[in-house]
Amino acid sequence: MLIDNKNFLRINQRQLLNKVIATINDSDKVLVENTKKGLPTLKIKLGSRYNYIHSKYDPISEANRIVERFELEEKKQHILIFGLGLGYHIEALTKMYPNLSFTIYEPEMDVLSTMLDTISLVDKFGRSKITFITKDNLENKINKLQATYNHNIQIFTLPFYEKHYKEELDALYEIMVKSLKSEKSRLATNVSFQKRWMINAIKNSPKMIDTPNILKDVDKNHFNGKSAIIVAAGPSLNYELANLKHIKKHGLAYIFSVGSAINTLIENNIYPDAICTYDPQAHNYKVIEKVKERKINTIPMIFGSTVGFETLDNYEGPLLHMITSQDSLAPLLFKENGHLDFIYDAPSIALVTYQMLTALGFNTIYLVGQNLSFQNRVRYAEGIEYDKEITSEEMLFTIKDVNDNDILTNDGYNRMRQQLESYIKDTPNVEVYNTTINGAKIEGTTFLPLENVIKDHLVKEKQVNAEWFKFESNYNIDKICSNIEHLKRSKREFEQLLKEINSVVQKIREGNQRSTESTEKNFTRFDKKFKNIKNNKFYLTILSPMIRVQSETLAVKSKTIKFENNINKKTTNFLSAFGLFLKELDQVFKEIEPYIDELFDHIEMKRG
Repeated sequence: MLIDNKNFLRINQRQLLNKVIATINDSDKVLVENTKKGLPTLKIKLGSRYNYIHSKYDPISEANRIVERFELEEKKQHILIFGLGLGYHIEALTKMYPNLSFTIYEPEMDVLSTMLDTISLVDKFGRSKITFITKDNLENKINKLQATYNHNIQIFTLPFYEKHYKEELDALYEIMVKSLKSEKSRLATNVSFQKRWMINAIKNSPKMIDTPNILKDVDKNHFNGKSAIIVAAGPSLNYELANLKHIKKHGLAYIFSVGSAINTLIENNIYPDAICTYDPQAHNYKVIEKVKERKINTIPMIFGSTVGFETLDNYEGPLLHMITSQDSLAPLLFKENGHLDFIYDAPSIALVTYQMLTALGFNTIYLVGQNLSFQNRVRYAEGIEYDKEITSEEMLFTIKDVNDNDILTNDGYNRMRQQLESYIKDTPNVEVYNTTINGAKIEGTTFLPLENVIKDHLVKEKQVNAEWFKFESNYNIDKICSNIEHLKRSKREFEQLLKEINSVVQKIREGNQRSTESTEKNFTRFDKKFKNIKNNKFYLTILSPMIRVQSETLAVKSKTIKFENNINKKTTNFLSAFGLFLKELDQVFKEIEPYIDELFDHIEMKRG
């Protein structure tokens, strides 16, 4: 492997570097030869004969022709490239779309290895944002890409791969379709939470400034090579209370309570090593109501940055935070040296906590009370009074439990299970044991009753540092103040832009029956103003995430408007679509302004 490539992967994708180094290549399968133009090309043995991945005459011209025929769909932000070869087409794509990011899926490890031996990634792709995925982490990486880019991803396929790797391409599309099927759920979640995420992020920012970031400020040496227990609130938690009390008493492993489990633990005098919470809803405070009522001030609480802000009010114990992917404000405020670790948002706090624990360096994780199913149609363990829901069987279906018996679950729990399986698959260096009696079978875990875990695994006492959380926030206050000043300026610019664009819309409305030429000129003015709004930092950071569903709806409608030739019909559709959008934009601006001004005042006080 070229030293440039080894250094690039060591810094950016160490796991892939290790995989390539560990792979034993078939030396005869992939060959490099020079073309008549003096450029290297690649051929691969498929069956009994060799086939060229690129032109054996002029691979650069060929790549340019292929890329020129590629039509990037509107609003796409990321290109998933199927097939690497020697990267001629990728070089052409990065030049044509310099503002986009790219992921390369190479199904043939021999090709990837040969490319890394032949072509410098830095020389070929420069500073383009490029990552690689392989077969063994495909599904999880696709899910993360979809979450990051909100499905604004387009696949580019090199013709050679489309022809010779049809099975792998079909599998890729199947995974993409599976991800898209969750769109309905995603939209429902966005509609419910898109405003709350931002309100919470703003309201929680002062607490974040004053509390340690668990992924940044806490010493990971406390956790490296240690064991962690994720305690969820499933009915099987009732069977494990004595075992958990024993584990806590002797410090056998770190105990992290997720969601409602803290209520059952507190009722049984078990204080976990941390409470984890992230739900953006206002009623999330109920989860830790018992802790507050009993004035327990010794349990650290790790909160997601977009958790319902009410949850943090009057919490007397130590606080730490983790930044979640739904928080668009934190990167603007807290990013230093172009980097900020965050946790992907997920359907449950257990999934968020799993990501956090693997990032902290735990090498063994035990799941307790993670039923992901129903026992006697009951959702929660005893000790949880605020939700005594008995679930109807109408929406339930059967899956296998840890003993391969049939058990009932629903779509929400099943999605959680599938996503947890994906996370586990993507963290092969972490051993995961499911101790949940009668719980859903989780691929990638080994079922082991908790009493056996204590007997055979957790044999060393005093593994927990009782003061693991005692660190200070290490954010740069001067940098935060500077970032706030930039946000203030962009807020003022946005207000002016909003006035100007509404003025243009009014001219379009008034000129509806006038000349076509005048109306078209106003459409051009509108496009320019609208582009300025979309590039405004305040809009991008604060407002856009609050109207993401409306933005997606507008994007679909705008395509129809763009290609409408009848000027009167075009104007009517325009006023309907963009008029409504701007009205909603103005509404969310007025709604969020008191919160953002409160944040500005708080930072000003911090500055002193």
